[in-house]
Amino acid sequence: MTAGLWRHRNFLLLWGGQTASQTGSQVTIVALPLVAIVLLRASTFQVGLLATATTSAFLLISLPAGVLVGDIVGRAWSCALSSPNRYRQCAIYRPCVGSPWC
Repeated sequence: MTAGLWRHRNFLLLWGGQTASQTGSQVTIVALPLVAIVLLRASTFQVGLLATATTSAFLLISLPAGVLVGDIVGRAWSCALSSPNRYRQCAIYRPCVGSPWC
């Protein structure tokens, strides 16, 4: 049933790469604070700052990018899947500056 999937080279490359990436990410989550505490003798506050710095990249880049892409894609689907009257309304009342979606 699913044995055929393990014979595809592209799937094996994807699966291996994702496994290595997730393993590295999970080890970093545990090992980075431990290294800071043991080797650098970091205080509790400094370890908290370190954890904040690792999370801030997600908060500052990923979330706004997701909102931006979701807005553009949502507007495109809203215009494309609605009735022709709604499409004209999107084209007239909601122009997208620099975007080919509407």
